[in-house]
Amino acid sequence: MHTSRAVSYVPAAVTSPVQGSAIPAEPYTAISGKVAGRFRSFEDARAFMRTLGLKSKKEWEAWKSSGKRPCDIPSTPQTTYASSGWTSYGDFLGYAEGQGARGTFRTFEDARAHVRTLGLKSTKEWEAWKSSGARPHDIPAGPEMTYM
Repeated sequence: MHTSRAVSYVPAAVTSPVQGSAIPAEPYTAISGKVAGRFRSFEDARAFMRTLGLKSKKEWEAWKSSGKRPCDIPSTPQTTYASSGWTSYGDFLGYAEGQGARGTFRTFEDARAHVRTLGLKSTKEWEAWKSSGARPHDIPAGPEMTYM
Protein backbone atom coordinates (compact mmCIF):
# COMPACT_ATOMS: atom_id res chain seq x y z
CA MET A 1 0.00 0.00 0.00
CA HIS A 2 1.38 3.36 -1.02
CA THR A 3 1.18 6.17 1.49
CA SER A 4 1.86 9.79 0.70
CA ARG A 5 4.58 11.68 2.47
CA ALA A 6 4.38 15.38 2.97
CA VAL A 7 7.45 17.11 1.63
CA SER A 8 8.14 20.55 2.94
CA TYR A 9 10.01 22.90 0.71
CA VAL A 10 12.08 25.67 2.17
CA PRO A 11 13.34 27.87 -0.64
CA ALA A 12 16.88 29.13 -0.67
CA ALA A 13 17.77 32.73 -1.41
CA VAL A 14 19.79 34.03 -4.32
CA THR A 15 21.91 37.13 -3.99
CA SER A 16 21.09 39.75 -6.55
CA PRO A 17 24.23 40.78 -8.44
CA VAL A 18 22.79 44.28 -8.88
CA GLN A 19 21.58 45.24 -5.42
CA GLY A 20 23.52 42.65 -3.38
CA SER A 21 20.35 41.75 -1.48
CA ALA A 22 18.69 38.37 -1.03
CA ILE A 23 15.91 37.44 -3.44
CA PRO A 24 13.65 34.59 -2.29
CA ALA A 25 14.05 31.60 -4.61
CA GLU A 26 10.28 31.00 -4.68
CA PRO A 27 8.34 32.22 -6.46
CA TYR A 28 10.23 33.41 -9.50
CA THR A 29 7.45 34.79 -11.62
CA ALA A 30 9.38 37.29 -13.68
CA ILE A 31 12.47 36.77 -15.79
CA SER A 32 14.12 39.65 -13.91
CA GLY A 33 13.86 37.61 -10.68
CA LYS A 34 16.25 34.95 -11.99
CA VAL A 35 20.00 35.09 -12.03
CA ALA A 36 20.90 34.01 -15.57
CA GLY A 37 21.97 30.36 -15.81
CA ARG A 38 21.14 29.54 -12.18
CA PHE A 39 18.87 26.68 -11.19
CA ARG A 40 17.95 25.27 -7.82
CA SER A 41 20.05 22.38 -6.61
CA PHE A 42 18.72 18.98 -7.63
CA GLU A 43 17.53 18.30 -4.07
CA ASP A 44 15.68 21.65 -3.82
CA ALA A 45 14.13 21.29 -7.27
CA ARG A 46 13.00 17.73 -6.52
CA ALA A 47 11.51 18.76 -3.16
CA PHE A 48 9.61 21.59 -4.84
CA MET A 49 8.36 19.40 -7.69
CA ARG A 50 7.09 16.74 -5.29
CA THR A 51 4.84 19.32 -3.61
CA LEU A 52 2.93 19.73 -6.89
CA GLY A 53 1.61 16.17 -6.97
CA LEU A 54 2.27 15.56 -10.68
CA LYS A 55 1.70 11.88 -11.46
CA SER A 56 3.39 11.35 -14.85
CA LYS A 57 5.87 12.75 -17.33
CA LYS A 58 2.87 13.78 -19.43
CA GLU A 59 1.59 15.91 -16.54
CA TRP A 60 5.12 17.34 -16.15
CA GLU A 61 5.19 18.33 -19.84
CA ALA A 62 1.79 20.06 -19.55
CA TRP A 63 2.82 21.85 -16.34
CA LYS A 64 6.18 23.06 -17.65
CA SER A 65 4.46 24.48 -20.75
CA SER A 66 1.67 26.15 -18.74
CA GLY A 67 3.73 29.18 -17.72
CA LYS A 68 3.71 28.09 -14.05
CA ARG A 69 7.28 26.74 -14.07
CA PRO A 70 9.56 28.97 -11.99
CA CYS A 71 12.60 30.17 -13.92
CA ASP A 72 14.92 28.33 -11.54
CA ILE A 73 13.41 24.93 -12.38
CA PRO A 74 14.95 23.70 -15.65
CA SER A 75 12.68 22.60 -18.49
CA THR A 76 15.01 19.65 -19.11
CA PRO A 77 15.89 18.43 -15.61
CA GLN A 78 17.20 15.11 -16.92
CA THR A 79 19.99 17.06 -18.66
CA THR A 80 20.58 19.75 -16.04
CA TYR A 81 20.79 17.27 -13.17
CA ALA A 82 22.36 14.33 -15.06
CA SER A 83 25.46 14.38 -12.87
CA SER A 84 23.89 15.59 -9.64
CA GLY A 85 21.28 13.00 -8.70
CA TRP A 86 18.86 12.56 -11.61
CA THR A 87 17.48 9.03 -11.96
CA SER A 88 13.98 9.34 -13.43
CA TYR A 89 10.90 11.51 -13.72
CA GLY A 90 9.22 9.21 -11.19
CA ASP A 91 11.90 10.05 -8.64
CA PHE A 92 11.98 13.76 -9.52
CA LEU A 93 8.21 14.21 -9.34
CA GLY A 94 7.64 11.66 -6.58
CA TYR A 95 4.99 9.56 -8.31
CA ALA A 96 6.93 6.30 -8.23
CA GLU A 97 7.68 6.30 -4.51
CA GLY A 98 7.62 2.80 -3.05
CA GLN A 99 8.12 1.19 -6.46
CA GLY A 100 11.66 0.00 -5.84
CA ALA A 101 15.05 1.63 -5.90
CA ARG A 102 15.09 4.65 -8.19
CA GLY A 103 17.46 4.53 -11.09
CA THR A 104 17.86 0.77 -11.01
CA PHE A 105 16.97 -0.83 -14.28
CA ARG A 106 17.08 -4.35 -15.58
CA THR A 107 20.17 -5.28 -17.50
CA PHE A 108 19.97 -4.49 -21.20
CA GLU A 109 19.54 -8.18 -22.00
CA ASP A 110 16.69 -8.63 -19.48
CA ALA A 111 14.91 -5.46 -20.60
CA ARG A 112 15.23 -6.44 -24.25
CA ALA A 113 13.89 -9.94 -23.55
CA HIS A 114 10.86 -8.51 -21.74
CA VAL A 115 10.07 -5.95 -24.43
CA ARG A 116 10.41 -8.55 -27.18
CA THR A 117 7.67 -10.62 -25.53
CA LEU A 118 5.29 -7.71 -26.20
CA GLY A 119 5.54 -8.15 -29.98
CA LEU A 120 5.95 -4.44 -30.70
CA LYS A 121 6.65 -3.90 -34.40
CA SER A 122 7.43 -0.19 -34.71
CA THR A 123 8.72 2.87 -32.93
CA LYS A 124 5.15 4.17 -32.86
CA GLU A 125 4.02 1.03 -30.98
CA TRP A 126 6.98 1.38 -28.57
CA GLU A 127 6.12 5.05 -27.89
CA ALA A 128 2.48 4.17 -27.20
CA TRP A 129 3.42 1.29 -24.88
CA LYS A 130 6.06 3.18 -22.89
CA SER A 131 3.59 6.03 -22.27
CA SER A 132 0.61 3.79 -21.48
CA GLY A 133 1.47 3.17 -17.84
CA ALA A 134 2.13 -0.52 -18.54
CA ARG A 135 5.93 -0.09 -18.63
CA PRO A 136 7.53 -1.48 -15.46
CA HIS A 137 9.64 1.07 -13.58
CA ASP A 138 12.75 -1.06 -14.05
CA ILE A 139 12.58 -0.75 -17.84
CA PRO A 140 13.75 2.68 -18.98
CA ALA A 141 11.54 4.80 -21.23
CA GLY A 142 14.69 5.89 -23.07
CA PRO A 143 16.84 2.78 -23.41
CA GLU A 144 18.96 4.47 -26.06
CA MET A 145 20.20 6.82 -23.34
CA THR A 146 20.27 4.38 -20.42
CA TYR A 147 22.25 1.63 -22.13
CA MET A 148 24.77 3.78 -23.99
